Amino acid sequence: MKRSCVLLASLLATTLAWADVAVFTNMSGDGNWHNPANWSTNRVPGVNDHVVIPEGKRCLFSGAAISWTITVQGELHALQGGSFFTTEFKVSKGAEVLTGKTLRIDGVGVLVSKVTVQNEGTIQGTTKEANLTIGPCFIPELSPEEVVFNNVGGSVKDIDWFVFRGHEFNMEGGFLRVGMLGVNTDLFKMHNGSSILSLFYSESSYLTTGVRIRAANFEIGPDCRITTGNTPTDGLYYAGDIVIAADQFLNKGGLFPGLGTLQNGRLKIQGQKVTNNGSMGNQSGLGKASLAHNFNSVTLRADTVLIERVDGMITADTLRVYGRQIIVKIQNGVGIGLMTGVDFYTTVDGTIDFTQTTYFNAIAGGYIKRIFSNHVIPSEQWRLQSVFGGPVSVFPADATLLQASATLAPSFGYAGTRDTLQLYLQNQSMTAVRLAYTVSSNLGWAPALNDSTTQLAPFASVAIAIPFAIPPGTSRGTADTVKVTVTIGRLVVAKASAAISCLSRSSEPWTVSQVVVKPDQVNLVVGQQQQFTAVGMNADGDTLYFEPEWSATGGTIDSTGLYTATQAGDFSVTCTDKLSGASASAAVHVGATEVCSESAMAPQEFELRQNYPNPFNPVTTIAYEVKERCRVILKIVDVRGKAVALLVDQMQQPGLYTVRFDARELASGIYFYQIQMAAFNAVKKMVVVK
Repeated sequence: MKRSCVLLASLLATTLAWADVAVFTNMSGDGNWHNPANWSTNRVPGVNDHVVIPEGKRCLFSGAAISWTITVQGELHALQGGSFFTTEFKVSKGAEVLTGKTLRIDGVGVLVSKVTVQNEGTIQGTTKEANLTIGPCFIPELSPEEVVFNNVGGSVKDIDWFVFRGHEFNMEGGFLRVGMLGVNTDLFKMHNGSSILSLFYSESSYLTTGVRIRAANFEIGPDCRITTGNTPTDGLYYAGDIVIAADQFLNKGGLFPGLGTLQNGRLKIQGQKVTNNGSMGNQSGLGKASLAHNFNSVTLRADTVLIERVDGMITADTLRVYGRQIIVKIQNGVGIGLMTGVDFYTTVDGTIDFTQTTYFNAIAGGYIKRIFSNHVIPSEQWRLQSVFGGPVSVFPADATLLQASATLAPSFGYAGTRDTLQLYLQNQSMTAVRLAYTVSSNLGWAPALNDSTTQLAPFASVAIAIPFAIPPGTSRGTADTVKVTVTIGRLVVAKASAAISCLSRSSEPWTVSQVVVKPDQVNLVVGQQQQFTAVGMNADGDTLYFEPEWSATGGTIDSTGLYTATQAGDFSVTCTDKLSGASASAAVHVGATEVCSESAMAPQEFELRQNYPNPFNPVTTIAYEVKERCRVILKIVDVRGKAVALLVDQMQQPGLYTVRFDARELASGIYFYQIQMAAFNAVKKMVVVK
């Protein structure tokens, strides 16, 4: 890890001198991010550059990139997924980002305290494998202290799963349409009315996995909503649940679990203080029967629960409310509509208060209406009947009721790195209890924990860090499932599970680990030149920009990779990444050659002559005539047409040329040598005999 810090510090220092605004021009016409010719800086952007993809430009991206800021005003197509390491990733209004696999936005490696992702345009999946992750893969020395996602009127749609880990998740207009949403944040907010978060039906699994949110503070404004599941045209499926664990919870909008053909979605809210001023349960009417005859169920659990009728109502099959203090304040219409019924539970010393409910039949429908509490206000049956519109059964608080909840947020990381899953436990019993929990994982990334315990008062909660480590070398896309079982005594009261996904087989996916030099072997003659190119890749095979350092034997090579042969023999060309030290070499064989003087009479025609001797072992000479200055390509191919040697690839003046070819690396057999000169093409046969 220290090497990572030194490496990135060095990267910052070396790039500071050439920091610039890198504008994508697409001058080459291929649209490739990794082509230096497509940038106003004439180089691929580096860590300290401000990247801009202008309106009207389409940039094709794959692999990984590290830049100070990235602003998309046109189109960014990452159809094979990819990784962006940056301090700010902005999708402007009208801009579009497309991905077909996992798109990652991370601040790790940029050495900053804050990373912001702002979407005012569209982030869209193009396949069922399209995923989006935002947030750091935890590396203490490199991770940003704060990660923020702002959706300002934009849309994130047709993404299979969207996982966010950070400090603020803000929806200020626009919408998300994803298969699964997992959020672990300090602050979750939805405002400005048009903010809509909806889950779509996944044909691949016949299941909408739902919404899982863990937040210290959770708030939905008026006219905002969270929904799961849309009924497909055919097939049987379960609708997704909405599960929210928040210390402070406020709903002024709508929370609507989906309606499945096998089972409807459920709404589960838990925290320290739960306040509902909006709508919950079914989006319209009193539920819709599924084939399993289930309706939406709504469960609220908190130390303090406040149910108000402001702009919406709770509509469900069953409503269960657990708390130490429950306040029902319904004054301007029916606040709770039920199919089956409602249960209110308080602790032994808890209170349920209906005194601020003034609307007659405020809790309507249902044939089961029960209160389990030692302190009901008002206590008179006739007053309670005016609230419930009928008889209400009142029982003492049930001190023997043992319940708990466990919420485990999904996570992700890089191979070889260590992190923690956040387990949120809440005692939902009517008395103080000791919760025991066990932890296991399918692949063993999280160490097994047996019967760890914590003592909790009624509705008290605790956040527990579950450590995990992704083994070095784990392939990208591999996932482990961590399972938690919670017991009170021998009674199992809660279960939870979450996936950990490996996003890279390297712990430093922004670092070049492999260099590829092309061509990897050539045959030249003294005085001939050859242009070499190099590509840097991380451990996943993603293309990365890097600063190449060229060296060679048997000739000279410049900073662009242009090699000039100065002596005959077997030599090599090597390219090294200055920062990581990764390198690769190409083999160079240099033979003797004869070139007619340019002052002599130039050939009248292009011609390829028969090699001599033929058959040969192992050396032969090939002669050809160049009529006019042009690019000459001379190569050897086998009987299947596969190129086995490149002898010439350069611009040449008119004249007679001879090239010495050494076939010591080839097996006996028939081969062909092909030449291209301007519009002239020719092929001749040669035989290697050993």
